[in-house]
Amino acid sequence: MFILMPFADESPKYLIVSGEGEKARGILAKIARWNGIEMCPGELVAIKETRRGRVMDMFDRQFLSVTIALIITMFCGNFIYMGAIYAAPMLLQYNYCSDNSTVTDSCIMTEEDFIYDMIIGCSEFLSIPLFVFSSEYLGRVRAANVTAGVLLFFIITLKFCFGTTVLVIELFFERALANAFLLLVYIYTPEFYPTYVRSVAFGVTMMCGAAGGVLAIVNVYELGLAESWSYMIYGFVIGGIPMLIATFYFGRETAGQRLEDNRPETVMSYSYSKTPTAKREGMEKEMASRASLASRASMTSMVSQSALGNREDEGVISEVPATSDKNTLTAKTEKKVKISKK
Repeated sequence: MFILMPFADESPKYLIVSGEGEKARGILAKIARWNGIEMCPGELVAIKETRRGRVMDMFDRQFLSVTIALIITMFCGNFIYMGAIYAAPMLLQYNYCSDNSTVTDSCIMTEEDFIYDMIIGCSEFLSIPLFVFSSEYLGRVRAANVTAGVLLFFIITLKFCFGTTVLVIELFFERALANAFLLLVYIYTPEFYPTYVRSVAFGVTMMCGAAGGVLAIVNVYELGLAESWSYMIYGFVIGGIPMLIATFYFGRETAGQRLEDNRPETVMSYSYSKTPTAKREGMEKEMASRASLASRASMTSMVSQSALGNREDEGVISEVPATSDKNTLTAKTEKKVKISKK
């Protein structure tokens, strides 16, 4: 991948939206050359030329609440998901359900613990159909609300120990729901933002998610293993509550919607906000002049037709070429009759 990346070209659509039409045309010409065809003639036109996306564009007024919500959900979601991966073998190894006190003994995982841990790991396969079903039938936003709520419920149940079997079931669904929730956020983030800031927003939220995964290690080993497993569970609950609240600040529903290139309100105001007043007045005068010329041309045509009708009234009949067919002759005759009546 490292060797091939320098040979990868940028998306022509992204370049056009970013105001780099020449680069986009060059890439399209290269694609045409590779396919052995000629580049189609014409010009590449974008609705609006904008600069490349910046990190601060994510925090624009119309994106601000959703951006903060996505950062929180990505951070907390990875914090819980990676925590579930790290915590499962530790809880099994140190017999969490048999002793809820501070861990002091060094235990070894038994064969039964390994089997339980493998069963919990199989929850990854459940998360995929769970994500597909919820996102398609509930929509991205509502699915995120429901998944985050159910996930928080399973996290809270970890505090109450009902045996090893129940613990395995709780960890199984916690990991499956956490992974399904992250898949929803991964899909919703690029669907929500327009083209010029889409990749930047996705990269920033992913970086915040990685930070949450690092913090999960601290929660499991520094709080759970070194202090008490109850402290670790409290840490996951503290992460799950803001994650659930943040999902209610997601923006518009994006399921089945077209991806946006630019903000419509910006495109509508662009020609006025970016065009100098003097130049705009000159354009308006030119348009008015063209309309006046078109009106004069129309009046001249009407006068010419009227003169032709007067000549017909005086008995002047134009000759029809001998090669004209019957339909052409009939059409010209009907036209002259209409002109004479006028």
